[in-house]
Amino acid sequence: MNSPAQSTYLGEPEVKTYTVGAKADEGWKFIKWTKDGEDYSTEETITIEVNETDAEYIAVFDAE
Repeated sequence: MNSPAQSTYLGEPEVKTYTVGAKADEGWKFIKWTKDGEDYSTEETITIEVNETDAEYIAVFDAE
């Protein structure tokens, strides 16, 4: 069963660059990042540009 661990909203009036990482809790493993519901990356750490019109990024995990 896939489950996102956490999500947040960052609305910025100017473009800013962030590096974000996903770390699985015990008993879970990181699967991928999605952007607006589409597969985005299988790397645990990604760098994204954020502004007020940016997309939703979700870290997806699965039980081990």
